[in-house]
Amino acid sequence: MKRISLTALFLLIFVGIAYADIFQFKFISGNNRYNVKFSSVQVFDAQGNIRFKGSTDKYGRITIRLPNANYNCKVFYENQWRQTSLRIDRSPNLKILYLR
Repeated sequence: MKRISLTALFLLIFVGIAYADIFQFKFISGNNRYNVKFSSVQVFDAQGNIRFKGSTDKYGRITIRLPNANYNCKVFYENQWRQTSLRIDRSPNLKILYLR
């Protein structure tokens, strides 16, 4: 019984990770593109409620688990909040978002 419980828990965790969207934030300055590394990210729904908070890794990547929808996003980079929008669609592909 313990083995079945552990297997079920493992599957729930794995399925949760499998249905997450992965984004990479890049900053555009002139002709250069920089990874937005170790930066705070906030995701808002259409009503302006915060639905997610997290931080990017050293490559500017972040995994976001939310229901499928369009969201507004703020990223703190170079001492200011920068805004963009993103779409959660549970696609397995890395989505690159560019900030200015």
